[in-house]
Amino acid sequence: MAPGDPLELIRAPLFYLLTVTILYTLSGTYAVTHAGARLLAYGYQPFGVQYLSPGRHAIVLLGSGSYVARDWTGARLPLLDRASAERVLEAVRVFQLTDPEWIISSGGLTTSSPSTEANGQTMRDGLVRLGVPASRVQVETQSRTTREQATIVGRMLASLSIDQAILVTSEAHMRRALASFRAVGVDAVPAVARNPFPAPDRPGRWLPTSEGFGEGAFVAHEVLGLSYYWLRGWARF
Repeated sequence: MAPGDPLELIRAPLFYLLTVTILYTLSGTYAVTHAGARLLAYGYQPFGVQYLSPGRHAIVLLGSGSYVARDWTGARLPLLDRASAERVLEAVRVFQLTDPEWIISSGGLTTSSPSTEANGQTMRDGLVRLGVPASRVQVETQSRTTREQATIVGRMLASLSIDQAILVTSEAHMRRALASFRAVGVDAVPAVARNPFPAPDRPGRWLPTSEGFGEGAFVAHEVLGLSYYWLRGWARF
């Protein structure tokens, strides 16, 4: 090929563009991202009372996020995100199975945006709407990370004289959450909530979709979080 040939000049940019396109497609393809989520959740089963030991129990419900809808007058409607809604439903199911001393609804503000609310409070409202007595719910709204949740809630569990905690969070988040609580001396029983990203119809599982990108971001966050927590000594596996 002669020097300065147009094909030679565009070969590298085309290769780069093709590589980016393939990676972008895979990161939003549900079949790929869901496989990553299943690997993170490997070994976890739905909670049952057979996993508990005798003593005083508390459910620890970890938040994911909230959104606050507003109208033109400033009226606000706090809403749970997908993951938090699934976790609240699981916490209610476990509450009905075990009748624990407390549910600790844990989650603070990660940003100061007016479109967010402390997730611990939003989840508490969801628990009460679904039949959990308000007097049985403790709310924690200071934490911003899983590490802070483990540290703060660990102290709360000790002050409440709890013998065993039941940890409720999403399947893909459970491994990091359990390891974080173990690092502060709390060996909790896992109660995984269902995957918050519903599978698209069959053809859509092999194409980039909003569900695929959402789950892909969740999986990437957990993989990076596990690595970071391990390096910092914040996780005990």
